[in-house]
Amino acid sequence: MTRIKYWWITLLIRLGRLKHFSLSPDELNNMLSANLPWPIPLILPAGKGTLQVMSASVRLPDNQFRLELFCDLKVDIGGVRLYQAHVLATLHGKPSYMRTQSSIRATQVSLTDLRLIQDDHLIFRSSATLLNRLMPEAIGGWLNASLDVFAGSLYKETKSYLDLYLSGNKQKVLDFHKPQIERQLIEQVNQGGLDYQLDHNLPDERLFARLGQNVKVEEGKLLFLFHS
Repeated sequence: MTRIKYWWITLLIRLGRLKHFSLSPDELNNMLSANLPWPIPLILPAGKGTLQVMSASVRLPDNQFRLELFCDLKVDIGGVRLYQAHVLATLHGKPSYMRTQSSIRATQVSLTDLRLIQDDHLIFRSSATLLNRLMPEAIGGWLNASLDVFAGSLYKETKSYLDLYLSGNKQKVLDFHKPQIERQLIEQVNQGGLDYQLDHNLPDERLFARLGQNVKVEEGKLLFLFHS
């Protein structure tokens, strides 16, 4: 865009003749890809877990963002991979212009769906077998002989958590982690983890950073409004 054209468009905006420009969902998807992959740590009773957002898809129904996040969920304890699943998380929110950050963000976010897509769930035949994999050899051998009566507080919480995997119910494991996944996803989005930062090298976005007022969804597109 030439300087004269840029100046002319700026004048049209100030005169109220140019009220907005718009972006389609496909264009927004390309913008979101700059933030991915997006790892989110999970707190576990033992070991570590990670929810990694691999791809994001935007839909724009009736002044809402609908974000469909394709995620890889992994749980490791003592170097042993207990669980790996592909998960689809669907978030709903409203688009907002964060003026001080020059970014677009989904606000008033809620998790409306969390479901398994593909699962590489690992099954162990008994809690003794599982704990034997996770503990040093000597401790593991002792547990094999006495697990049924073992009640030490040090292992209670871990054993209760590991029993989820022994149930063989893949959804049950996901449901256990759902409250934390929901909390972490919403917190991260609210903190700007999936913000789109306006690119000052692009004339439209540079103009909006200077003169923009708000954003809204209309007819399946995101409108960047220069006048409220």
